Amino acid sequence: MTDLKSRVQKTRDNFSATIEQYESLKKKMESSPQDPGLLNKMYTRQGYLFVQGKKNLKLGTGWTKYYCQYQAKTKTLTMIPYNQLTGKITSAESLRVTGCICRDDISEKFRFSVTGEDLTEAGTGMVTHTMQGLSEYERKNWVEALGGTWPAVNTLQRIRADSVEENLNSCAFTFLKDCLCELEARGLTDQGLYRVGGVVSKVKKLLNQALDPQPGEDSPDMSDPKQWESKTLASAVKQYF
Repeated sequence: MTDLKSRVQKTRDNFSATIEQYESLKKKMESSPQDPGLLNKMYTRQGYLFVQGKKNLKLGTGWTKYYCQYQAKTKTLTMIPYNQLTGKITSAESLRVTGCICRDDISEKFRFSVTGEDLTEAGTGMVTHTMQGLSEYERKNWVEALGGTWPAVNTLQRIRADSVEENLNSCAFTFLKDCLCELEARGLTDQGLYRVGGVVSKVKKLLNQALDPQPGEDSPDMSDPKQWESKTLASAVKQYF
């Protein structure tokens, strides 16, 4: 029993110490919100990026983590591969950037392509790398630093939209609004409303009738709890997003 008490007390002490460290780090980050990618004045932009490797028939496409440094004056991008398991830094790769493109596609999330002239000793001419930032914010800063181009309608514009209506067509917006209104009216007391999934076939049927109705087909009446349970509505909303 004594051993158990000592273990519990040790766990409490470790938890308290972790909380104090967390609060200290949080205050430090809030007091100095400087972009870490701009700390070294020698470079226009620096930081970690994932670079897509060549396709392998057995393993598929792999990603390698690099510490990248870019100088806009010379248009030189230096990529230093880093292995976190060994902590060793191997030889770097460099290229003179000639173009940077960012595509607005869900499958291309946080990604952008960089084209340039290979500056290594075994230079292979023009090369194109597909890169991925750690966040949308990082991608935006890298693309701007590299002088890249964005599509006419992109993720950043969607994030800055003033309201949900601007991001949804009228049919989808009406569907989501009706679902949420119905859930607020009768589903807030249900346990695990958004955790417990609805029947897959019913959820699919609801989405098809609401978002892709067949000619002459009426919109689903979501006020009928016997036909459309609360968990079915909640799962449809999650499935849409």
